[in-house]
Amino acid sequence: FFHLDQDPQTKNLSWSSQKVTNMHILLQLVRTLVSPNNPQNQTVACQKVMNHCGLLQDLCSILMASGVPADILTETINTVSEVIRGSNQNQEHFASVLAPSTPPRPAIVVLLMSMVNE
Repeated sequence: FFHLDQDPQTKNLSWSSQKVTNMHILLQLVRTLVSPNNPQNQTVACQKVMNHCGLLQDLCSILMASGVPADILTETINTVSEVIRGSNQNQEHFASVLAPSTPPRPAIVVLLMSMVNE
């Protein structure tokens, strides 16, 4: 469900209200699994699994995708922050994510620039 269609012909289509609702619920579920309120060993285990199964990569792809509604983008930023909190391996993965720009820039730089500009 976290794989976005990046086909240039369908890239600019708006998200249905049901898709937005579903994505909100899924992102909240992910955040619940890695919540700092959970026992630390469970949070760490979930963070490792989310990296190994590619979920963190998919979440980072959503961050860099165009056409993502602002509320989903905000929730995805919060979710990625929970998934990488306290996990060196996940933080290293996030640090390696490059925005699709010329020249490529680290995702964190692009996100910070977009926050400052808005």
